[in-house]
Amino acid sequence: MAKERQHYVPRFYLNSFCNDAGQLHVYDKTTGRKFVSRPDSVAVEKDFYELPVELTGTSDTRELESALSDVEGDAAAIIRTWVGAIGATEFRIRSAERERFALYIALQLLRTREQREILAEFQRRTATAEGSNTPDAVLHNHLLWNSDVVQGFADQLADFIWIIAQNSSDVQFLTSDHPVVVKDSTNTNWLLAPRLSEAGVQVIIPLTPTLILYCKEPQHWQRVLRFDSCLSPVPFTDYMANHENSGQIGMSTRFVFSSSAQFSITEEYCDANPRIRDPNRERFTQTGT
Repeated sequence: MAKERQHYVPRFYLNSFCNDAGQLHVYDKTTGRKFVSRPDSVAVEKDFYELPVELTGTSDTRELESALSDVEGDAAAIIRTWVGAIGATEFRIRSAERERFALYIALQLLRTREQREILAEFQRRTATAEGSNTPDAVLHNHLLWNSDVVQGFADQLADFIWIIAQNSSDVQFLTSDHPVVVKDSTNTNWLLAPRLSEAGVQVIIPLTPTLILYCKEPQHWQRVLRFDSCLSPVPFTDYMANHENSGQIGMSTRFVFSSSAQFSITEEYCDANPRIRDPNRERFTQTGT
């Protein structure tokens, strides 16, 4: 069977960060190279979701990708609804949208090349001499195929405080090959995902170059509960946008994406933190980036 190109960041999502010509501006952290690309050519690998028959019980080894596609279609429609409602008198995230989009976030958090690297390193560090050494791809796809785990993350996220912020600063949001990032309660440390049970944890995903979604652990963040399901009233500054962009730069595996060719902050951040340029870096030597 011919190998199939499979995305671990969906094309519909990347389309939101394209320029007027339908292209993404890409920064390769490893080489420092900057180039433009179509969304169908990035965050993709051959047979990334290939599953063994003994796991699925079927000869259709691409069943997982099909399931992901269904979730992506639902998420794309929800984002379009939210973008279209910006500027409405009373913007609200509906409960049904929250539940469905929480599943998308959970899957996106778990499905990337970065998450595969995290799992692989965790296995290497914790395996005993007699322990198993499951291939990285199989270990990762076992996780994605485990509906209890995925739904558990989605249920946790659905109970968080959800706030969408609008960015009117001069700095647009970046995204990356690992677009769902996790931050601690102090707003300073980016965490190795997933750590959704940690007090005060925040799960963050940019939706467009000017919109970003925050999901905040509800006990610690009670003070912002009144903004749940709403637009944030806090105006974004360049500093705030650059801070959120640092999460995309630092926690991505290799590629950062933008709607423009301006990567000066990306280059500065990588130069200040050279270890993040290496896609094969050790992840568990730090608590955050």
